[in-house]
Amino acid sequence: MKRNISMMLCLSLIAASAVSCAGGSDQTPTETQQTTTEPVVTEEVIPLPEADFGAADFKILTAAEQWQSFYTAEQTGEPIDDAVFNRNRAVEERYNVNLDYQVYNGYNAGKEAVRTAITGSVMGGSAEFDLMVGGVSYVTPLTMDNVFTDLYQFDVLAFDQPWWYSYINNELELCEKLYLGSGAYGMLATANAIVTYFNKQVAENHNMEDLYTLVNDGKWTFEKMSELSKTVSADLNGDGKYAAEDLIGIISTSDYMSFLVNSMGYFYTNRTDGGRIHLNEPAEKLIDISARLNDLLAANYYIDAQDLGSTQTSDDVYQNMMNMFSSDQALFMMHRLEFATRETMRNMEKYGILPTPKYDEAQTSYLTSVVNDVAAIPGVVKDTDMSATILEALQYYTYTLVQPQYFEIALKRKGTRDEASLEMLELIFDTPVCDFTYMYLDLIGSELFMGINQKNYASWAEKNYKKFRTNIEKIVSTVEGFES
Repeated sequence: MKRNISMMLCLSLIAASAVSCAGGSDQTPTETQQTTTEPVVTEEVIPLPEADFGAADFKILTAAEQWQSFYTAEQTGEPIDDAVFNRNRAVEERYNVNLDYQVYNGYNAGKEAVRTAITGSVMGGSAEFDLMVGGVSYVTPLTMDNVFTDLYQFDVLAFDQPWWYSYINNELELCEKLYLGSGAYGMLATANAIVTYFNKQVAENHNMEDLYTLVNDGKWTFEKMSELSKTVSADLNGDGKYAAEDLIGIISTSDYMSFLVNSMGYFYTNRTDGGRIHLNEPAEKLIDISARLNDLLAANYYIDAQDLGSTQTSDDVYQNMMNMFSSDQALFMMHRLEFATRETMRNMEKYGILPTPKYDEAQTSYLTSVVNDVAAIPGVVKDTDMSATILEALQYYTYTLVQPQYFEIALKRKGTRDEASLEMLELIFDTPVCDFTYMYLDLIGSELFMGINQKNYASWAEKNYKKFRTNIEKIVSTVEGFES
């Protein structure tokens, strides 16, 4: 709850500044802008320990080549770059350290290089790295190598504070230990929150009901989204196909559509006392969600951005998706909040942001799936107190210096503000979620989380769930075998 209140306060401050600058169950998880080149720090309100680490070099293995700008950046005049620079500088000056980011490819292609680097540092005893950060699903397999320290042993890490994300860390726990921790640092849990963009021009052209009111009245559901999408779809060139030249209801990518399972209130696992993790039998709700998603993905009012061209890179896919949406050829675009900061979207005048839809009106909250990054303290470092203290400071200063700037940029509309979208962001971040099966998907089997579009989910689950259960048990038993 502390995080929710703080997030709302952060967004409210941004709104004020706008005046001048324009478990397979229905469980619901609980849960001053600065633009100068100098860090804005009020010493008496900083809840951080005092320490001086004697100008030590602090090396961070950064498995994040594709999103490294959230970790290391130069002053460029761009607000987010400058905020990241200021964050790092504030930490360096407060603790007399030199942050040294060692950047590696953070996706699949970089996994082996990252593993070699971190295991060499720990197993070889060289203590080359003082901290490690990276995208969660790419980093979690390393926990099986026993190369990380349980973060719960460090009193300086204030997990009850809003710059640490308990809703993610609760899912990251293994055997009541936290080898990987998630918070504001890295920003992916914010930037990669999954939202629904809507094209205001398309909505106006079809005399559509007010979508913000629909959300506030609790009626923004998957069924309603599908209904509205059908209403606008049109074969504009008359070739009998729905493609890039036409008007469609929803554009996205199938991997991100998989996250709607959590947004609609279903979670694949549950935990017992002692931290043991169990894969639930697929409930009727999950089977129904699978059927709904299959119908949507096959419908003529949905286009997968991966089908808009051949041999595309991820950037090509995303750019084609934004191009189609910003050209008033799609009513909804469901994807990451981060796209709101890109040039194509910043140059688009008429769009708004909504949460992802609920399963039905009975669902009490709008749940927002996030794709997060994590931080870990290697099992062998030069100074464990230094590693923990610097990690806490990086989380804190990201929360106070970088995150407000990110929302500032995400909400810009060519010098104007959409106050209703600001309210939607409060809803979006009021109840964020991240599923254990996504974060550990490489160890469990990615098809469990991504396989929701199976044609007959019940039959598929009957054939495959045993394997997933075995893999989850291997994760738990491996961690139980680590020496305390």
